[in-house]
Amino acid sequence: MTTSSNHSDILALHEASRECVWLRSVIHHIQSTCAIPSATDTPTILNEDNVACIAQIIEGLPFHLMLTQFGDP
Repeated sequence: MTTSSNHSDILALHEASRECVWLRSVIHHIQSTCAIPSATDTPTILNEDNVACIAQIIEGLPFHLMLTQFGDP
């Protein structure tokens, strides 16, 4: 459950980045297993258009949101 559109955008970015990491590892495995030369390793760019979300990512998440996302200790 998210408390705002900003929070839901941050969670969506997190999940998208996890998917990118997983897909890159699958592609690398297929390339190495099948002896396919890898193309240039370029970074994956994730775009975000929510200004508040971008500001929070740059500044860092507030501590109470980190606890909410990862569970209270």
